[in-house]
Amino acid sequence: MVFVNVKAGQLANRLIHFSNFIVNAVEYDYRLVYPWFQEYFSFFEAAAIKSLNQYGIRIRITPFPNLDKFILLILRVIKFPFLNSFFRIPCIAIHSTQELDKKEMKYDLNDKEFIATARKKMLFVNGWGYRDPENFDKYAPLIRSFFIPNKTLSDEVDRLIDLCKSKGDTIIGVHIRKGDYKSFKEGKYYYSEEVYAEKMKSLQNLLKTSNKNCVFLLCSNEPVTTSPFTGLSIVAQQRHAVVDLYALAKCNYIIGPPSTYTIWSSFFGNVPLFMMNSAESQIFLHGFRVMKQF
Repeated sequence: MVFVNVKAGQLANRLIHFSNFIVNAVEYDYRLVYPWFQEYFSFFEAAAIKSLNQYGIRIRITPFPNLDKFILLILRVIKFPFLNSFFRIPCIAIHSTQELDKKEMKYDLNDKEFIATARKKMLFVNGWGYRDPENFDKYAPLIRSFFIPNKTLSDEVDRLIDLCKSKGDTIIGVHIRKGDYKSFKEGKYYYSEEVYAEKMKSLQNLLKTSNKNCVFLLCSNEPVTTSPFTGLSIVAQQRHAVVDLYALAKCNYIIGPPSTYTIWSSFFGNVPLFMMNSAESQIFLHGFRVMKQF
């Protein structure tokens, strides 16, 4: 049994983190508890999330929410490596990618020792870098079946996409990441609206050669100044993060800075994504790709 004892960032991070454990648990038939998705449960179709149970995968520790909160609090405080070495508990094991995380390296969940331990013991894991590239594509349809927005949010996504279609035949999702990106990696991927407008105009010119009529769906975690986008057909307003996430998955193309947010949208909707690795990135059509693994 694997118990994931790490709160791996925000929504998109956790979708990706959780999904890698899901495909690994399904492939190797071990039980999995991922309690850190509970806070997002209400955003998704309850029946779809609950269908994880048939694979021995749960987001709840107990049937009681308050008890779960207490247990998670205790688990965040207790240092399991210390307990495991002090008491030498034979049925408990610890695994961490924290050292690999510092180097931005990934850990392949197909490691034979990891799988053997997951099947025999209660394995507490901590870290961001857990990935299963071997099985992610294999179980991609299954992953998509679990993480479907609830009806209220799905209906809002559909209305938004219909609005975009009324303004153009090719929808370009633009992820304008603000907020935390001002400090993330010292602001490396924090771009001004003018930078995004420049890339949008470049892409529009490229698609004009194929007689595409572009409309740009602006998605951001902060209000966007629209004046730099004069001359472009845009749809821009503040929306629920899940609505933006899944609306991007229904676009024809996505552009934005490196982010798990657009990576998830690209994967979920099979939408070609162009990552703006710098403010100087030049848009070109063969630079778009659908994200299959991450």
